[in-house]
Amino acid sequence: FGKLGKWVAHQRKEYQLLMDGKPASVTGENIVKLESIGFVWSVQGNQWEIRYQELKKHLAIHGHCNVPRNSGQLGKWVNNQRTNYQW
Repeated sequence: FGKLGKWVAHQRKEYQLLMDGKPASVTGENIVKLESIGFVWSVQGNQWEIRYQELKKHLAIHGHCNVPRNSGQLGKWVNNQRTNYQW
């Protein structure tokens, strides 16, 4: 990770504690500052958004969202979305 990576992980951990209603060292002021520079609190959430944007591009180019499972990261992501979809 390095020092910056550890610090970022700590900020995310503290933010999650705060969101869970638990004591945390991160302050509202810190949150505002970090968000003002585009800080991403949830890496997983950001990855979802990245793949979603890729899927929109795929749709624009190919006219469908049927991405083959073996089609790289986007294919894996689409397959996971289908697997996780609950009626």
